[in-house]
Amino acid sequence: MVQSKQLTYAKIEFATNGKICSVINMELLAQQKEALSAFEDFLKSDNSIFILKGYAGTGKTTLIRPIIKLASDSEKSVQVMAPTGRAAKILSDKTGHVATTIHKAIYKLDTIEAVEGSETEESKLEYGFPLRQLCNAKRPGSPTSPDHSLLIVDEASMVCSRKTVGDLYMFGSGVLLTDLLEYARLEDGGKILFVGDPAQLPPVGDPNSYALDVEYFNSKGYRATSYELTDVVRQGSDSTILANSIKLRQAITSKVRTQLMLERKEGEVEEINSTSIAGKYCELSPTPSLSGPVVICYSNKMAAVYNNEIRSCYYPNSTGKLQRGDRLIVIANNYAIEGREILNGEFAIVVDFSEQVEIQTGFVYIDDEKGKPKKCVRMDLEFRDVTLLFDDGVVVGMKLLESLLNNSHPNVTYQEQCALMSNFNIRHKGMTPGSRDYRMALLSDPYYNAVRAKYGYAITGHKSQGGEWDVVFADFSGRTGMSSDCLRWSYTTATRARKMMYAESLHKIPQLEVKVVDIAKVANVPGEYYSQTQDVPAGPYHQMSDMSSLKAKYWQVANNLSGTGFEVRGIEHQQYREIYSVGDGEGNVYKFSAIYNKAGILRPFGAVNPSEIPAELLGLMNSDAYQEFSYTYIPSTEPLSELYSKICSICDENDIPIVNVVEHLDNYRVDYYLKTDAYFAYLEVLVNKHGQVTYIAPRSEMGSGDAKLVKLVESIKL
Repeated sequence: MVQSKQLTYAKIEFATNGKICSVINMELLAQQKEALSAFEDFLKSDNSIFILKGYAGTGKTTLIRPIIKLASDSEKSVQVMAPTGRAAKILSDKTGHVATTIHKAIYKLDTIEAVEGSETEESKLEYGFPLRQLCNAKRPGSPTSPDHSLLIVDEASMVCSRKTVGDLYMFGSGVLLTDLLEYARLEDGGKILFVGDPAQLPPVGDPNSYALDVEYFNSKGYRATSYELTDVVRQGSDSTILANSIKLRQAITSKVRTQLMLERKEGEVEEINSTSIAGKYCELSPTPSLSGPVVICYSNKMAAVYNNEIRSCYYPNSTGKLQRGDRLIVIANNYAIEGREILNGEFAIVVDFSEQVEIQTGFVYIDDEKGKPKKCVRMDLEFRDVTLLFDDGVVVGMKLLESLLNNSHPNVTYQEQCALMSNFNIRHKGMTPGSRDYRMALLSDPYYNAVRAKYGYAITGHKSQGGEWDVVFADFSGRTGMSSDCLRWSYTTATRARKMMYAESLHKIPQLEVKVVDIAKVANVPGEYYSQTQDVPAGPYHQMSDMSSLKAKYWQVANNLSGTGFEVRGIEHQQYREIYSVGDGEGNVYKFSAIYNKAGILRPFGAVNPSEIPAELLGLMNSDAYQEFSYTYIPSTEPLSELYSKICSICDENDIPIVNVVEHLDNYRVDYYLKTDAYFAYLEVLVNKHGQVTYIAPRSEMGSGDAKLVKLVESIKL
């Protein structure tokens, strides 16, 4: 760490909620002083955009306080904002300045407009909130033109440059970054400061965090400059959490990535098995609370599993139903609830709820056979009245979209969104779509505007951005690879903990030097390919004694069909064959057949009567989107443990699930069973009597034609 002189402000004052907050003797390190000087030069220049970048612990947010003071002294009207409600609250707490969400700052949330949108079966119109005109709140006598305006956007790595889809309403153009630039009126002298961490995850769907990219803005014709903080000022110099974040950051920027060994330290970074997380969570937080720990994992499916396990500890007799005291996380902004804005990323506690679930019906169109008209099917949506407590102490009553709460989808599906609009139109038949009365009714409708939330004990890495917790349970499973995507996810997750992190699959990736022979083509699949000891629930159509792979297939298909208007109505079990009956909302039933072998591996589904099947349904039946594999493996020696960490990392990097791992030390081998392009594939790892790896023999039903296995072998050889 750089030893530096201090820059001291005797007193910095700013208004928050009508009160004056003071920061006395604020001390800045030399690099922060340089950044502040660069920002001061920016204020005096013709540049429109300043990007303040910095990794975790470098004091980016802390520096915003003197930046606000400096801008105010330069007669700038300052607006401070962040992408999520949670990030805005943290920003307010750290700076003493009122911060809002970007959406609240730049959109007219009391006005809804109808705009030409992508045509759906329900409407050619989309409804959304228009962009505000920049209006500066200035001190009396000060100028109010845009050239006196400064927007400060924290957590800018989360600002998306692509059109957002799936929200209740459109916001402006639908592209947040574009709307920010238009709102700021840069062409009239307005200025923007983007603050963020370039190593964090980019927005979902964006390959890069463009709000932190000078070249991106320059290519658009804007004049941009930046400063990057690298000296760490947060947490102690001996912080293991901080040391790990630095190692991950260095791996992200490194061109050669062959090993990554993150540190462990009792009382700060401890390893934990995934099966122990729920119990430890409830031990540390005996009752659900807004300030309790959080579990961060890679997928919504994993989050649903952890949420169920934690809720089973809290409510052992609940049978999975919503309970008073449950913690939820809001997953979509909602400005239509009377009494309070409900913001994406906020946590809430369920204070009360109605015992009765309401069913509202809509109708959606699905693709039928090519060349035939689309088919209209019924879709039922579940709602419940709830009362929620938020962390500002406000208690609000609203309707909750319970269908979304209880499935594995990250948000409502396209079909569910259409069903919501269809249901609104059914209940408002006399109104003209697009009219003022129609728009105002839509904005106030309790069903269309029902809050969208998931259980909030476990969340994904993307949902954790902008948040900090004293205690974090981090499950790195599936993200231990050395690709930039994996490393950015791991870095984002590892930097959410303030004091304590319990970690599953914490990176322990050694340099691997081992001989790998050519891929051999094999015909017979080993019977141990699937772990038959995994704890897969039976579901409505299987017994607990049935093969785990068959039970898992049902849950995969059920998740694939959720929110589409289709559902599994029955399964006929024949010898080495499963026949699924799938129904829609119109009473139609379609049959699909899949054969499997003694190892439990199912071939893809085929339609029993292909001519009758809706076009997209077969794809849903065979989609791997919600496929999950579970196994238990504890390496018996340290060399095998290092090998396991390395192979997990390489599989994560290449998006190849490990189905099972079995040691056969009597035969001096360990078999890694994989889900690749082939019907089955595996790595046969040969070891000596000391458990040390001698060579790896890859096997596949497709031989060298298995593209995923070929790529995996190439990665092992690097």
